[in-house]
Amino acid sequence: MSIKQSGTFKNPHTAQVFVDEPGHFLPLVYYAKKYTQIPEKHKNHYRHPIIGSPKHLGGGMSGKVEAIEIAPGHFCYSEGNFNRKPIQLAQKSFREPR
Repeated sequence: MSIKQSGTFKNPHTAQVFVDEPGHFLPLVYYAKKYTQIPEKHKNHYRHPIIGSPKHLGGGMSGKVEAIEIAPGHFCYSEGNFNRKPIQLAQKSFREPR
């Protein structure tokens, strides 16, 4: 039985959107020495596993740099191990092209 046939959703379109779209609670995993980019179509669905508020470090024409603290289990070191304690990182956010 498909989710459309289950009767859980009154509107079959709503059921299809539920299946097709990722959940609104998907936290990102950061990987050592790799750039993390969220596809434009998923920007509203992913959440950064940041503890507290980012602290502004600087900025320029291309974007801004902030200090962030990543929650345990959301940073993968190059050898494949995940952080067991919060970890401090610098995050650069690029501005949208004009």
